[in-house]
Amino acid sequence: MSKAFDTGWSVVKAPWYYHSTPEENVMPILREGIKGGFGGEVYASKDPELARRWISFTNRGSKQIATLPFWRDEDDPRISPGMDHSPTLVSMLMGPDYETGEGDAITSNEAIPPKDLLPQMEARGTPSNEDRSAGNPGIEIHDNPMYSEEWGEMMSQLKVAQQEAERKWRESNGE
Repeated sequence: MSKAFDTGWSVVKAPWYYHSTPEENVMPILREGIKGGFGGEVYASKDPELARRWISFTNRGSKQIATLPFWRDEDDPRISPGMDHSPTLVSMLMGPDYETGEGDAITSNEAIPPKDLLPQMEARGTPSNEDRSAGNPGIEIHDNPMYSEEWGEMMSQLKVAQQEAERKWRESNGE
């Protein structure tokens, strides 16, 4: 696990936003941007550790998790509070001493283009939420503490079954 993430990042909250994803998604994201998922929205958090823990919890078949920072001004109309992180779940992921806040879950109603990610690939300077030019946190890759080889195998089998079901549906519907 990255030392920088564990020691210094807890003070970096906003307007840097953090989208976490399985590590295997990083290169496609850097080429194509972060596309909306469920409901067409991009999910992120102002807290990089919460973003990482959330995706670790929901992607136990991924060995490593990436956290990608992007900047949005506080009043950016594309950003709004997300509804998928209940205070109970956030407390479960972060521990009882964590103070939940409005930046725990945010959504962007637009994809995050590569041009908003590429300059932040490598950490530099001293990230500041008041002055974007002071530096940026960089993309971080961490081991997934919730990884399970068995879970990964089940998810692989499920993906194959889903692709087969979709293929059969397309064939039966003339597509």
